[in-house]
Amino acid sequence: MTIVYLDDDRLDIEEKDGPSTVGELIDALAREVAPHKMVVTGVVADGERRDDWTAERFRSAAMADFGEIRILTDSVESIALHGVATCIEYLEVITGLIGEVVERLRSGEEEEALTGLSKVFVDINELVRTIEALDKVRTYDIRPFQGEPSSLYGSLEALLQELRSAQQSGDMVLMADLLEYEISPLLDKLEEALRAPGG
Repeated sequence: MTIVYLDDDRLDIEEKDGPSTVGELIDALAREVAPHKMVVTGVVADGERRDDWTAERFRSAAMADFGEIRILTDSVESIALHGVATCIEYLEVITGLIGEVVERLRSGEEEEALTGLSKVFVDINELVRTIEALDKVRTYDIRPFQGEPSSLYGSLEALLQELRSAQQSGDMVLMADLLEYEISPLLDKLEEALRAPGG
């Protein structure tokens, strides 16, 4: 008989009428914790943390194949706040990268500057996608941000487009000015909007 835990609480699972696969167990417990604004974040099977807990191969395994299964959960709010903190750290990295690109643009190191500039585009787009994903926790009546970061996306997108145009025309001065005087201050506003209430 498989011993099942939900975090540190041992559960009494009827194998006869209950879930027979690990995936069925995960899904059943995910439904049970969802009304409490909790989500499943991992699985430990026989003392081993399973990084493949979402993979079909593991999910289709019989519960009986394991002596102990521990389903790990966390609150949606905790996950969102951790995500916001990570975005703020990432913004600092992007801001540092922008500073390096501006310095290279102003000193005529075109090749290095353009390599860094490509990374700036990728990083900002990834950051915006992450913020948009974090904003979906509002469906749980959780407000992860102090402000409204989405209100800045239009301005940021327009500036990135202007930066692309300057890049295509080879205007190093305009690229440096846009990064330093337009995009960096907008990223500072974005960081302000991300700050968690009371954080």
